[in-house]
Amino acid sequence: MFVAPRRSQARQVRTPSDQPSAPSSDTEVPVWDLPTRLFHWALVLAVSVTLGTGLFGMPQRLNLHLLAGGSVAVLLVFRLIWGLVGPAASRFSTALASPRRVLDRLRRADTATYLGHNPLAGAVLFGLLGLLGLLVVTGLVSLGGEEQRGPLAASLSWTTGRRAHGLHELLAWGVIGAVVLHLGGMLIESLHLRENLPAAMVTGLRRRPDAGAVELPALRPRRTLGAVAFVALVLLGGAWLASTWGTAPSGWSSLDEHPDQALFEAECGSCHTLYHPSLLAADEWTLVMQTLDEHFGEDASLMPEPAERITALLIEHGNGTWDTEAANELRGQQDPAEPMAVTSNRWWAEHHRDLEEAALASPDVRSPGNCEACHLDAVQGRFGGHRIDVPRSAQP
Repeated sequence: MFVAPRRSQARQVRTPSDQPSAPSSDTEVPVWDLPTRLFHWALVLAVSVTLGTGLFGMPQRLNLHLLAGGSVAVLLVFRLIWGLVGPAASRFSTALASPRRVLDRLRRADTATYLGHNPLAGAVLFGLLGLLGLLVVTGLVSLGGEEQRGPLAASLSWTTGRRAHGLHELLAWGVIGAVVLHLGGMLIESLHLRENLPAAMVTGLRRRPDAGAVELPALRPRRTLGAVAFVALVLLGGAWLASTWGTAPSGWSSLDEHPDQALFEAECGSCHTLYHPSLLAADEWTLVMQTLDEHFGEDASLMPEPAERITALLIEHGNGTWDTEAANELRGQQDPAEPMAVTSNRWWAEHHRDLEEAALASPDVRSPGNCEACHLDAVQGRFGGHRIDVPRSAQP
């Protein structure tokens, strides 16, 4: 429903549940209600943290990124409900306009004063909310497939998560673009109207417009319905997350259940760091086991029967059979001159280039091959970016 401009003074329906704050004088009218204002500034904070940790943060900041992203999701649920049952200025119906009216506003053919969203501001509102919604969805897909965490981890492949990650980043820059448009439009409109519009989102008050302004329709907010719907959706979403968050990810399995895991740990882990089978391909592990008599300068020969059992375990769980990030990225990147050394892998070298030799030789690390020194989930073969904790002695 679109409201045409009328030659009469703009008015706002005032109810006990729809009072932003008392007008300071008869020159101001209440427009933005308290829930809308709280939503706006909470979203500003959550989106800022989400974009900052996502685009410019280290992988170790993933948990903070997830907290901020989850906050965005909850706020979007609230705004969706409040846009249907809230007061007039917050309703989607009063912000929705036809493409022609949006273009008229853009071309300044429409110069009317709107107490709520003008057609162009409404278009930016819907665009920004849509982008944020897609950002949440692609973030969940990326988290489940690429990081193998979250409610979708058990049903998505790493490749799917990787592709979603690329789209997730593109949408993040799209959100930044939409925010820039929003701020630019607000600045232009503030100068045009000679009114501080950002302040109105703090106090809830707008200057009483002159005759000819576009009125807001008489819509009474349905707060009880909105509260019930919001709580119900949050509880349903929380129950879904709780029931799916701890499930085993796709393409991963625990070696603890393998009958020869104890043998593998005893024979290989007694001499050096126990490397997870997913770090090398089947043919590379076969070469390792066939040359144990010259195992990096030492004779590590085994009896035939245990050697065959360990070889079978390594091949069964080599990086050709796992779908973790490390397994996928390491695959096919091994240096032909050193096919058995994980640290000669091109992807490994790229992701450890910032660690100086002195750090790798520090007392808590000792060597580049000591994965467990920094990767808290190395034993499980996960190697998640959020589970990296570089020891203090290895930090610059």
